Amino acid sequence: MPRIMGVTKVRHDFTAVVNEADEHGQPIYLTNFNEPRAVLIGYEAFENLLQRIDDLEDALAIYAGREEPREPFEEAWAEIEQEAADREQVSAAAGQVR
Repeated sequence: MPRIMGVTKVRHDFTAVVNEADEHGQPIYLTNFNEPRAVLIGYEAFENLLQRIDDLEDALAIYAGREEPREPFEEAWAEIEQEAADREQVSAAAGQVR
């Protein structure tokens, strides 16, 4: 269930709200006079979102550059996601070696 919060509450408990967004990894929808105005997400969630967008743009560029796709988009995207997961595992393993 999405977390919805008025800007007045956020103003009074800003640090706690930011910590909640960061710790839970779920967005907090901010409203003003019951109208949606903004979304607050934690840093890691934001970075993951940017990476996902970048990956999608890369996949679209690759897919669009082909005259006749050799494989369906879903298969091409699955390969890109697997490569990204493999890179994350290598990065995590490298971090543990230090």
